[in-house]
Parts: sequence; C-alpha cells; structure tokens
Amino acid sequence: MLTISAKGTYGLAAVFELAKHYGQGPLQIKHIAEAQGIPQHYLEQLLVKLKKAQITKSYRGAQGGYELADSPANITVNDILNCLEGHIELVNNSGKIKSVVQLWKRAHQVIHDEFNISIEELVLEERRLEKQIVYSI
Repeated sequence: MLTISAKGTYGLAAVFELAKHYGQGPLQIKHIAEAQGIPQHYLEQLLVKLKKAQITKSYRGAQGGYELADSPANITVNDILNCLEGHIELVNNSGKIKSVVQLWKRAHQVIHDEFNISIEELVLEERRLEKQIVYSI
C-alpha cells in the first residue's frame, strides 16, 4: 500500500499555502499553520527540511518568514514528497511473473506522472474548484 505520511501531507499543504501567496513576500509560520491546520511546532521542522532542499527560503526579523525559493511552476509534488518522504517506490515482490512485473512498472509510472504536477497547477485547480457553484435539491 502506498502511504503518504503526515510529514508529506503537511509539507505539501505548507508549500501550497506559500504558492498561493507567491510574490507577496514571506509568510510567518503562524499564518501557514493556521491557514492549513498544521501544528506549528511540526511545521517548523518541515520547513527546515524544505529549506535544506531549496524548496523554501527563510527570512529573519519582524517581517520575516518563509517563501518559495522558486516559482510554483517549477516545484512539483514529487519534489516535496521526495524531500520529506524519500523516493516513492512501489515494492515489487513478484519477480518471476512477467505480467505482474509489468503491472507494477505501469502503476509506478502512473503515480510518478500524477505527482509530477506543479504546485502552480494545484493552486490554479483549487481556485477553479472554489469558483464552482454547487446546486443541491
């Protein structure tokens, strides 16, 4: 089973929040934590790892905080998950069944392709979804 831990989920949410405010200056950890429902102490640890991977950068002082180190168009979900979770692999224990080996290879490729979406694309999709009017009877 492929499982993305809280580390990956919260890290993605934090980068998503930074992407929503890209170009507007750094965001304080408190803002990111409140906006995305992430425990602040845990978020601090994640942002340090993301900074080491050069996904985010930080600024000290009263107007300090975190921002993306690059455009959201250049950062993918894969980048974030690889940083926080390690390289995502599907375990293949069916070495003698060639058709099953091929199945695992295809499944791995599908997951890789889906996670290769840019953070900018996620932000744009979120904005489209927020604009949709929901009718119910």
